[in-house]
Amino acid sequence: MARLHAAGLLHHWINQNHDSLPQKAGFPQHALNEIHGGLHDPANPIVPYQGNLRDDLYNWMQQWQRDADLCLALGTSLSGLARVM
Repeated sequence: MARLHAAGLLHHWINQNHDSLPQKAGFPQHALNEIHGGLHDPANPIVPYQGNLRDDLYNWMQQWQRDADLCLALGTSLSGLARVM
């Protein structure tokens, strides 16, 4: 993903994980939307499962949706963690 960005083929990345792997791979923070918060960015605290997403990050994601020519969803269920009772 970092190489695709460096080649100008990938403009933005929305990440649901808190693992800092994009940054460790060299992906630039300014092009990364850590929608549930991130460990690598102290300005973006992790959102609890019962919490709300940050409005600015949600709006940024919505803008990308409108502007993107292609969107890939890789390795995700696109859902929250189910709590077993």
